Amino acid sequence: MKRVKQLTAKGNMKILIFLLLLACLKLAVSAQETTANKPNTIYIEGLGIGMRYSINYERQFQIKESNWGFSLSGGIAPNFSEPKYLWFPLRLDANYQIKNSRIGAGVNYMFGYYWFHSFIHPEDIIRSTSGFFLPGINYEYQFENKFVGSIRILFVDNTKDYKYSYLARLPFLDLELYNKKFVMWPGLAIGYSF
Repeated sequence: MKRVKQLTAKGNMKILIFLLLLACLKLAVSAQETTANKPNTIYIEGLGIGMRYSINYERQFQIKESNWGFSLSGGIAPNFSEPKYLWFPLRLDANYQIKNSRIGAGVNYMFGYYWFHSFIHPEDIIRSTSGFFLPGINYEYQFENKFVGSIRILFVDNTKDYKYSYLARLPFLDLELYNKKFVMWPGLAIGYSF
């Protein structure tokens, strides 16, 4: 029972920190009157933050009369075969745009849980909820027909206990990534902007 209370308290703290971060970003965006266009993108990413795949929505904020901007994105990464999981990747990137290309760097956060029953059960949420902060870089290209292609690299620190690390959750055990202390994990995405 004590363990369940500790896990619940940790989960509540993560949610509180995330909400505070969003509130600060909202204040920063509304304080600046320099945001120009705000394009939206829906994309599917293979590998990357969702481990196997993820479906994401991104909102881009461009600073007026500048090539600088930032983007916020969130998504879902479910896996219905073994091991079953449901993860929610979030991103905050600062980026620089050159014509149809955009390069950026930022922080990625993924939280979620595995489930062990035939349906999502409250015990599963308490037992396996965890989250990971991962820095990353990206390159994105906007095609003429509003399609977008991007490449992302996540930097995974594996110096902590492997059992609880992000690498332990990656689907490719035969790569033996756990032997390395630092791994660059790729992600490829294609999407549509509007």
